[in-house]
Amino acid sequence: MSDPPPTLLVAKGARLAAETRVILDGLDLETRGSLLVLCGDAGPLVAALSGLPENAGEAADRARQGELVPLSEPPRVVGGALSVAGADVASGAHHALLGVSLFDPPYDHDRTVGDHLEAAIRVALARRGRVRASDITRETTDALGRAGIAGGPKRRLGTLAVPERRAVEVAAAAVCAPAVLLLDRPLHGLEGSAAAFVIAAIERAREGRGAIVRTSTLSPGTAEGDLARRASDCAVFTGAELVFFGTLAEHARGARVVQVTARANAAELARGLAAAGFSVSGGAHRLTTVLEGGRRPSEILKGAAAVRASVVEIIPLM
Repeated sequence: MSDPPPTLLVAKGARLAAETRVILDGLDLETRGSLLVLCGDAGPLVAALSGLPENAGEAADRARQGELVPLSEPPRVVGGALSVAGADVASGAHHALLGVSLFDPPYDHDRTVGDHLEAAIRVALARRGRVRASDITRETTDALGRAGIAGGPKRRLGTLAVPERRAVEVAAAAVCAPAVLLLDRPLHGLEGSAAAFVIAAIERAREGRGAIVRTSTLSPGTAEGDLARRASDCAVFTGAELVFFGTLAEHARGARVVQVTARANAAELARGLAAAGFSVSGGAHRLTTVLEGGRRPSEILKGAAAVRASVVEIIPLM
């Protein structure tokens, strides 16, 4: 009997910092399945996992216009523990297991799709210490199949529509069989057939491996929201706090997830809401709770009054 695969993402009191600033502190989570969706202010975590600056794409794009933009320092793990598929993030051991797709990276429009994929394949093979022509040919063919675009390897990148570009990046992330994919907003701004094209590429790339996918929204009825509802795990960040972690599919259709910000007695409020049957998660000042079965925000305010919690706002997350 084979051993179960290692947990996709585990954080135990993880602290992320860039330069001298702590960006995320006390992160605790452990995924349960093979698809984790990140939403909200998830950029620092994505940058820490990828090892790339959050503004890498913007800086490269503006450099092409002759404008120099300083690269931000990628956040690093300075406390606690963070691992991807059992590999430590602080030491960089996870990079050997991770295939990364950045959000709309700048392209050389005259370059061919085949050349673009081959470059990604050479980097991945070099990490293994061997680069053979036969491996490059095989991996390029496989990646083109995962992308699902017409025109073959000679097609110019500048002729690709946005969904095709995203599909190519997803396919490039999966070259040389990484254990986990990290996909940054592959469905952003896409709906209908355009989103379906990219989702098909994601599903082909995900076969046999885990995936961490960042989205811009969790709204029901959107392509990103629907993906989140199929995910085994979903994490929502606001500022430096994890305000929701769970599985959206567990909640009844029509249920609303709201974020509650309290200036005082947030812990007491969380205990009171949990005792009243609410599903509650969150940090020191921001809580996330689910309104289902006809429950209303007024019940949260009533609970806050009972424990003298100062509620600043209640806003919908999804």
